[in-house]
Amino acid sequence: KKKKKKKKQPLALERMTSSEDERHNWTHLQGSSELGEDASIALLRELAIPFRLFSHPPSATVDAWRPHVASFAPAAQMCKNLFLQDRKKQSKVLIVARAEALVNLKLVETHLNVKTLRLTSPDILSETLGLEKGAVTPLSLFADPDNKVTLCFDRSMVDDPSRPLLFHPVSGNMYTVELQAQHLLAYVRHVQHDPLLFDFELGPAAEQ
Repeated sequence: KKKKKKKKQPLALERMTSSEDERHNWTHLQGSSELGEDASIALLRELAIPFRLFSHPPSATVDAWRPHVASFAPAAQMCKNLFLQDRKKQSKVLIVARAEALVNLKLVETHLNVKTLRLTSPDILSETLGLEKGAVTPLSLFADPDNKVTLCFDRSMVDDPSRPLLFHPVSGNMYTVELQAQHLLAYVRHVQHDPLLFDFELGPAAEQ
């Protein structure tokens, strides 16, 4: 008899049991058998990086993501991710910054000696990092072993140890990972991406 192929299962989640985690509806992977479904979660586990994970409705923009963060992780820092390409389509850049940061593209272009950075097409995003539009994340950089992507971080995002950071795993924008800045740095450096640090100003909506 031929063995039936197992259908790919979605990322399995369950609630944590402590009172605070129950209050925030925090969830985590049920077991190692599920880790193959999300390579970024598997790598976090492999590196013994502490993190927390919760599920929510799909959130393709920061504004759509914000109410879920307010419910599940009010003390954490939301981050935005811009995957860009220059006019000649020779340079690819991933900028990761606080959601409230005013990303100065001219500053980045001058430092990298490139011109006219703009958002890449969904096809280029998928080919390079295996992601869909609205779900860009630095946790996908293991998919760039040849370092074709230049990683740029908002300096204050990683310099502030008081607030954990929020990103989507590679499974998509219906999940959010919370981890500390030093652990994010350890993760991206493990996959051979040492970020350039930039000083971006905050917009008027920033919480002080």
